[in-house]
Amino acid sequence: MLLLVTGASGVGKSTCRIAIEAALGDELDCVELRDVVAIPAAPDVAWRQRSVEAVVQRALSGDRDLLLAGDPVAPGELLAAPSADRLDRIAVCLLDCDAPSQTERLRRRGVRAARSGT
Repeated sequence: MLLLVTGASGVGKSTCRIAIEAALGDELDCVELRDVVAIPAAPDVAWRQRSVEAVVQRALSGDRDLLLAGDPVAPGELLAAPSADRLDRIAVCLLDCDAPSQTERLRRRGVRAARSGT
C-alpha cells in the first residue's frame, strides 16, 4: 500500500510523517520526495511526475507499506503515475488547518505566507 499525506505548505505534513514514523517506523517506510530522488534547483512538472513514479516503484519494491508525506503531491499525480495501477492499495489523507495556524507555521519556518484577497 502507498499512503499519501498531502496538503498545502504549512499544514503539518512533515510533522505528521515524523509522528507516524516514530510510532510505526518499523512497520512502515516513511519518506518525503527528497528521500527518494534528488531535488533539482528548479523542479518542473516532468520532474514531479518522474519523482512520483520513483516513489511508486519504491513502494512496489519494498516489503513494507510506504507513506509519502512532507511534499504537496496532488493525489492525481499519484494516480497518474505509470506504475500506480500495480499497487495493491492507495490511500490519501488531505491535511488542512485554519489560516492563522498555517501562517504561523510558515512564519516559524521563515516562509512568507501569501496574503489573502479577502
